[in-house]
Amino acid sequence: MNPIWQTLLAAVCTWGFAYLFGMRGRHLPVCAVAGGLVWAAYLLAGLAQDNYLFSNFCAAAVGTLIAETCARLFQCTATSFLVPAVIPLIPGGALFYTMEAFVRGDRAAAGEYAIQAAAIAGVIAVGVYIVSSLFRYIRPRAKDRQTEV
Repeated sequence: MNPIWQTLLAAVCTWGFAYLFGMRGRHLPVCAVAGGLVWAAYLLAGLAQDNYLFSNFCAAAVGTLIAETCARLFQCTATSFLVPAVIPLIPGGALFYTMEAFVRGDRAAAGEYAIQAAAIAGVIAVGVYIVSSLFRYIRPRAKDRQTEV
């Protein structure tokens, strides 16, 4: 499928999830753009290196960067923007194939797919953790700066 269509569809699906997640008003388009940018980052990282774990890591880092920035701009939590933004990265295919292999009775294939899904979830978590930590290290909150004085 065309990468532009993939990015647009990721944005539309992220908008839908953000709406179901409870986002309203001016935050909805921001979440949609964030989801599209996360998917674009995934595709671009895939072009740079043909490794799905690297692509997921880079995309999660971009999504966290967007979420942390939007949280400061809109004065709300980063989680509100992060959860919808990383929705396109959820390893749904690997989870589906894990369950399918279990139903077929193919435990070896089920184990491989389960490891793949866990690895994707792990690199997404690491990407989120690293960028979030950098944001907290580089720019401490205002109340933290007051206590330092």
